[in-house]
Amino acid sequence: FEMWDRRRFSRLVQDTASHLSILRARNNQDFPVHQPCLVDGLASDWPAMQMWRIEVLSSIFQTQLFQSGLEDTGEPHLTTIEEFVRKGDTSVQIFDPAFEFDCPEMLQHYTPPHQCRGINDLLHVLGDSRPDFRWFLLGLKGSGTSLHVDPLCSSAWNTLVVGRKRWIIFPEQCVHAEFASSRRNDVGRPDDNGVWQWSETIARAASTHTSDILEFDQREGETVVVPAKRLHAVANLEDSVAVTHNFVTADNAACSLRLLAEEEPDMAARWVKALAEPYPEIAKRLEQELREITRFVV
Repeated sequence: FEMWDRRRFSRLVQDTASHLSILRARNNQDFPVHQPCLVDGLASDWPAMQMWRIEVLSSIFQTQLFQSGLEDTGEPHLTTIEEFVRKGDTSVQIFDPAFEFDCPEMLQHYTPPHQCRGINDLLHVLGDSRPDFRWFLLGLKGSGTSLHVDPLCSSAWNTLVVGRKRWIIFPEQCVHAEFASSRRNDVGRPDDNGVWQWSETIARAASTHTSDILEFDQREGETVVVPAKRLHAVANLEDSVAVTHNFVTADNAACSLRLLAEEEPDMAARWVKALAEPYPEIAKRLEQELREITRFVV
C-alpha cells in the first residue's frame, strides 16, 4: 500500500481522537445490531468463501457485466470482473445492487445473519419492490469509500470474503452534511480520489468529535455491523471481495420513512400498508408519522 502513508493516517486520527476497541462477537452469539460490532464465524460455511475468489469469479462470470461507478450521464458504468481487474482503477469499486437479478446463483453462496432479518429488516415486507439493499463489492488494493452514512437511516452488515479492509466509524453525534449524505441514490458513489483523501477528510471529521472513534481492520470471514446514522469509511488494504446488506430496524423506521417519503412517497405509503399485518404496532406508529409528513391518511 505504498501510495498511502498509513502511519500518517493513524497519527492524524490519534492526534484528535481517543480510540475504543470494536466489540467482537462469535457466530453463535446473539450480537447486537445497535452498536458497531465485528463478528467472526458467520461465513465459515458459506460457499462464497471458495467460489468468490477473484480468479474464480472471473472464470465463472466471464461475460457478466457488473456496476462500477457512474458514467458522466449518471447512468451506471458496467464492466466485467476481468476488465475491471485488468484496468486497475482504484478510484472506483464494483458496487453492484443488481447482482441477484443478473447472477441469481450468487444468492445461494451466502446466508444473511438472522439478527439482521425479520423485524430487524422492516423493508423486507415490500418484497422485490423495496429500495436497493444488497450489493456485491469488489475493490482493488488502494480503493475505498468516501465518508458516508448508509441510506434511508439503515444499518448494514458487511462480510469480507477476500482480502483485508480498514474501517473507521464515528459516533452517531458526528454526522455533518459536509461529510456525508443519507439519501438513497448516493450510496456507492466513490469519492473522486478514493482512499487517498482519507487522511485529510478524516482528520477534519475527527476534529469535530474527539472521542469514541473506532478504527480497525476486517479480515476474511469477518462481518462488520454498522448501526444507522454512523459516519464511516472503508479502505481496501488488499484486493477485496465482500457482500453487504442494509436493513431498517424498528428504532430507525420513522427516520427511514421520512427520507423515503421525500424521494418515493408512493413507496413510503405502500411500506406502511405492508407492515400492518405482520407488525401492526409499528405500522400504527408509522401511519401517524406519514400523516404528519404527507398530510394525508394512509
